[in-house]
Amino acid sequence: MSPDGVERTRRLVVAFDGRSTSPMDLADTLRPLADLVWIVDSTDPTLGSMSRLLPRPETVDDLAAAVGVVDGVVAFTDAQLSFAAELAAALSLPGNPPATVELLNDKRAQRAALLAAGLPTPGFVRVPGGVDPADVVELVRPLSYPLVLKPVQGESSSNVIRVGDENELLAAFGAPPLA
Repeated sequence: MSPDGVERTRRLVVAFDGRSTSPMDLADTLRPLADLVWIVDSTDPTLGSMSRLLPRPETVDDLAAAVGVVDGVVAFTDAQLSFAAELAAALSLPGNPPATVELLNDKRAQRAALLAAGLPTPGFVRVPGGVDPADVVELVRPLSYPLVLKPVQGESSSNVIRVGDENELLAAFGAPPLA
């Protein structure tokens, strides 16, 4: 019910991209709960005909004005979480704060925040892009094998590599094994 006592259907913004769950599955699941407002980045080449849905305006404030009154914002991929958090905050809706979502999306920042809060975490180091593979061996020396290599940002275990020893580490970075 709206503040003026008029019954209205709930509206839910879906921040959608080509890696999201099937739009038909989402619609079938969510439609009984609310009318859906689909928001997409119309420059995303993976969307195909879905790019004709409500294109994302330049700013979150512009988008908030475009969607009008909504009751919630959801995202189904890591790539859309920051956008959904910013939109929910701009619309004064409950949700994860944008700063928290940034920690969820950046594994290095997440681990550092957990350590700073006194929580146990596995050892980790950040390997800068373009670093010489031999330098990577030195960077990880304080850690113990096996290691798990992960991109700072990623989802669904994409590009995650288990490394059992220095030779596998070198191979993961395209270098020949140790003699």
